[in-house]
Amino acid sequence: MSYLRAEEILPEELITAIQQYVSGKNIYIPCKEKKSWGSQTKTLQYYQERNAEICRKHVDGISVKSLANEYSLSEKSIQRILKGAGQMYYYHVVSDVPKYKGEHIILDDRHPNGVYKRVHAQLDAVKDIYRNPQKYNGVKLSHEVDVALRELALEEVRREQYSQYPSRMASLYVSKTYKEAEQWETYFARLGRPTFGIAKIRANGNCFVGDAYKCFDGTLSKEENLRMAELYWANGINEDGHGSIPEILVDGDIEIIEIVCK
Repeated sequence: MSYLRAEEILPEELITAIQQYVSGKNIYIPCKEKKSWGSQTKTLQYYQERNAEICRKHVDGISVKSLANEYSLSEKSIQRILKGAGQMYYYHVVSDVPKYKGEHIILDDRHPNGVYKRVHAQLDAVKDIYRNPQKYNGVKLSHEVDVALRELALEEVRREQYSQYPSRMASLYVSKTYKEAEQWETYFARLGRPTFGIAKIRANGNCFVGDAYKCFDGTLSKEENLRMAELYWANGINEDGHGSIPEILVDGDIEIIEIVCK
């Protein structure tokens, strides 16, 4: 007998109703009528195809929240489907430190990325700004402090409301296509940020398809920073109608498959 996860096939309200009678147990639901040989295989195939469709749509930029509404599943169920999809391939602009074919990068809560280090170097400045905002009125903040204000707000909102997503301070920033990676490489060059080519990578952790346009400049108001952070993770339509700029975050065990361009 095969088992199906209730959260992947039943509406959340029905699961809640069932949990009033039984929770954390395996239950058998009898067929309405005798099934012919192969019918269960067809059922399994249906869910495999549905889950594959969910993964494709997510990589194409559809948010977890939108997918949950479309398929009548909880956001946690959608995230489990995405994680269970296994390995996914992306392109990454190598910056700061060269990478090599076959190299593995581990990113999770215990293994942060370079953003974490840069942000936490500005913690004292951020604390002082929030304690004494009037002191900074009219003062042009450095780029590093701007980023720290933004990223700390984004991380606070993620931990409280969107913990199923990778942390921006413990993930790799990747693109779905090589062409998109080239565009990011060009952008980094304009900023004067050193790059070492584009790598094709394989990731098997969590994934978030976001919109870089929603990456705001940090402000002196923590309340405003948290409001903007919520808009980033909710990933809805931009308030000013601007199109989205795809930004994909992945974590877990990430392998460099090849350096496509140096």
